[in-house]
Amino acid sequence: MQRLLFISIYICFTAVVSAQFVTEGYLNKAPALPEQSCNITFAQVENFTSQVNSLLTQVNDAIGQMNRGSRQSAKVNEAAAKQQAAKQMAQFGMSQEDMAKIKSGKMSAEEKKALANKMMMQQTNISVDEMKATKGMTDEGKKAYSEALTTEMMASGQAGQIKSSAPGNAPALASLVQEQQQLMVTLSSRDQEFTALYSSLENNAEGQQMLKRIDTWKSKWSSMVGVDAGQGKQMDSLQVLIKKEEIKYCDKLTPLYRDALRTHLAVIKSSLPDYRRLAEITGQIEELQAGIPAAAGGNDITGMTALREYLSKLSKAYKYKLSYPEE
Repeated sequence: MQRLLFISIYICFTAVVSAQFVTEGYLNKAPALPEQSCNITFAQVENFTSQVNSLLTQVNDAIGQMNRGSRQSAKVNEAAAKQQAAKQMAQFGMSQEDMAKIKSGKMSAEEKKALANKMMMQQTNISVDEMKATKGMTDEGKKAYSEALTTEMMASGQAGQIKSSAPGNAPALASLVQEQQQLMVTLSSRDQEFTALYSSLENNAEGQQMLKRIDTWKSKWSSMVGVDAGQGKQMDSLQVLIKKEEIKYCDKLTPLYRDALRTHLAVIKSSLPDYRRLAEITGQIEELQAGIPAAAGGNDITGMTALREYLSKLSKAYKYKLSYPEE
């Protein structure tokens, strides 16, 4: 019996850890950064790219499942909100007809006032006009008025965030939302560390000049193909120039791209605790809003999306290699 209990606890613990470290788990599967060298065969490049793309497919599938789960959760949350609204409808004495009028958005001022009176009378036995006539509203009256207003907003779909069935959740919810926003700002600012590096490579002036020379020589060589005018030596010389420039281009830019990848990877790794915390917070917010227990570890879609971006860049580790020895 004790052994079974231990196994059950262990399985639950393992499930929670797996959920909490989903991004890290996939990151650990990523191929190591390739060596700082352009002396590599086409087959080796294909093998490396295939490994990265295989993991990238797994990550995309996992993100797709998370998105589907989020959409399903949203439906459940919406259903929970409607159930809560229905409960408060009965509490305030609202009929289905009253609810339909609110949703239509076509209630006149007189109809809204009549409904407000009905709800206030149901809760406090005091009309809205009577309450306005008093100098001060009682605590009971304030609470009833607030609940009536909230229910109306929920019924009309105007209170997207007011879904919690427990008013006491508001302070905790506000705190979590604030922390969530702060984390998102922090993570976004870190992205700039490697985004600028990639951008600078795309606009590298020396690299652009190399590509222009290569294109010019290739065009000239192509124009000589099929023309028997004793230009064989000139064509051979052009091929040598092209090959040397392609090697120079790879030797110049590939190490810089690898440096950008290293920075990118370091940012991902340093951000893992924040990705996990953001997933937990998002789950807690959903739980407070809908009263539905969040999955262990939350939804780590932000971390997984960041990992997908890194893997996409990693798959292009040899993007500056334009030729191979076996060609």
